[in-house]
Amino acid sequence: MRFSVFLGVFQLLVLAGAAGAQNRPAYPYKTTEYLGEYGQKLPGAEGAHHRIERTFRDSLSGTERVYNAAGKLLEITPYADMAHLIKIGPRTTFYETGQLRTKDDYVGANRNGEFLVYYPEG
Repeated sequence: MRFSVFLGVFQLLVLAGAAGAQNRPAYPYKTTEYLGEYGQKLPGAEGAHHRIERTFRDSLSGTERVYNAAGKLLEITPYADMAHLIKIGPRTTFYETGQLRTKDDYVGANRNGEFLVYYPEG
């Protein structure tokens, strides 16, 4: 009797785990958010000033890329914890022309090392 109760509970746990796994995203996965000129969230690309694409490597970490309305890449920021905005690694920004604008590095959520600024004239 005890074994059959144990087996029944085990089967329920396995089924519950499988059902829960279906609701979790497969990694890596990407989200896209469209924003107006003043940062207001928009339902789609129409009228967007820029968009933010977030690629999650796992449940915490990932990379955020910001694009202008024309689709030009403006910023790349890696995160150790995207929910708490804890940056890690090199953060890079670009001019509208695509040229490198700034580069700084983060370790343990703190800026580390040099903050480099590149001027459009070189």
